Amino acid sequence: GPTLPVTATLLAALLPGRTGTHDDAGLCLRRSVMPFVPYLVFDLGLVEDFREPGLYAGIIIAANRVGMMMTSWAFGRWSDKHGRVPVLVLSMAGQGLSALAFGFSSSLEMAVAVRFVGGLAAGGRDLAQVMVTEVCVSCPEHQARAMSTNAAMWGLAVIVGPALGGGGGQG
Repeated sequence: GPTLPVTATLLAALLPGRTGTHDDAGLCLRRSVMPFVPYLVFDLGLVEDFREPGLYAGIIIAANRVGMMMTSWAFGRWSDKHGRVPVLVLSMAGQGLSALAFGFSSSLEMAVAVRFVGGLAAGGRDLAQVMVTEVCVSCPEHQARAMSTNAAMWGLAVIVGPALGGGGGQG
């Protein structure tokens, strides 16, 4: 289908290794879809003019954030009970599977549902920040460096994600 290059791009977004400071691969993954969502809307036949996909693209993108908003507190509670790393790994796996499914979306309903489910999984994204904060309690001399590295990796993911998505969406 027209979204096969999208799937390859989303899988590539999973490849950057974790820095240990933030969910940079997950953020890269979530951001990488934005440049090609208008193309997906057009390819699905939802609009006839390429200048009109804004509403549908906005719905697809917003579905992810709605799901994320619904599970953020639950992921925090689960990580307190089961540990940070297992819950963060579960979150990342859910985001990866959602990205794969999104690449094969064949309808607006499927694209919105898959993005929503990916958002549910992304509720654990803040756990990496919590982990950095907890580590810095035991070694405060590294706190400034750890927090600035966290911010830098977040910024890098925001830049790399859309670049990967835009490049893959052109295929």
